[in-house]
Amino acid sequence: MTFLSPASAGRVRGLFHWAIAPLGDAGMYFVSRVKTTSEPTGGISPSQARELKRQNEILRRRQRLLAARLAQLDGQIESGRTVISRLFGRSQDVPVKLIPARVVAEDSLPYGWCRLINAGQKQGVSPGLAATTRTLLSDRSEKLPKNLAVLSGQALVGRVVESSAYSARLQLLTDRGYRVGAQVHRVINPRSRRTVRHGDRLVKLTPQINRPVNVLACGDGAGGIVAREVRLAYNIQPGDRLQTHPDSPELPVAVEIGTVARVLDDPKHPGMVTLEISPTADLPPLREVFVVVPTLAGLGQSGGR
Repeated sequence: MTFLSPASAGRVRGLFHWAIAPLGDAGMYFVSRVKTTSEPTGGISPSQARELKRQNEILRRRQRLLAARLAQLDGQIESGRTVISRLFGRSQDVPVKLIPARVVAEDSLPYGWCRLINAGQKQGVSPGLAATTRTLLSDRSEKLPKNLAVLSGQALVGRVVESSAYSARLQLLTDRGYRVGAQVHRVINPRSRRTVRHGDRLVKLTPQINRPVNVLACGDGAGGIVAREVRLAYNIQPGDRLQTHPDSPELPVAVEIGTVARVLDDPKHPGMVTLEISPTADLPPLREVFVVVPTLAGLGQSGGR
């Protein structure tokens, strides 16, 4: 068969396979028999089966736990990306520019809450603009339109009330003449959910019905902020957060103002309370600020509050 063609050899092998197979397969049969006799065979015992089942169940639990942790980590990463994008990326829903300035002098009057900053009309700072502490960089040579706000490290610190060529006076939000539209964001405690009025009934506060409460925040002239004539039914409690109203033309973005410190009954207005609020910004050592310029057409030209 070695000297035959492949086709002829195949036909011959088929005819004489019954005689050739035992000779060619003898070695395979011998090796299989030796391995069968030398290696342990047979099934496992009931105790071994139970142990394998227990170990498999442990592995399945660990797999589910790791899958849940991975999903949680993916959610945290996505949330972090969203925060980073909002803070440092270009965003169309935060229509403001930030102009850096430095506090160079404090108010000479003991009852005033003002600061002098080293940016003025030459840089575009005009009365009515808001300010924060520095968290971003901007071109300081840009001219600022009127009615900008002032922020302090993502927290409101006041607004520009006067400006000259190279300096401006900043009114802090604790000054008695300061006013700003704000919203109270009630914090939900899963262990003890507060009861609030929703329509014509009382319900437990949930994320679905936790709408911000609009208030007017005013400086108290003593280092704090107050919001008067707030409905008792809102059940605002210490620890709730106060932010600027995002629809404000002077500051079209929500910025932290402070935290509710005390809720006092209003004796002159039954059913109303007064909120005492601690500023988020650390105002006494304030040194670096950003003047906030609305960038949408027409927002920077409205009159100050």
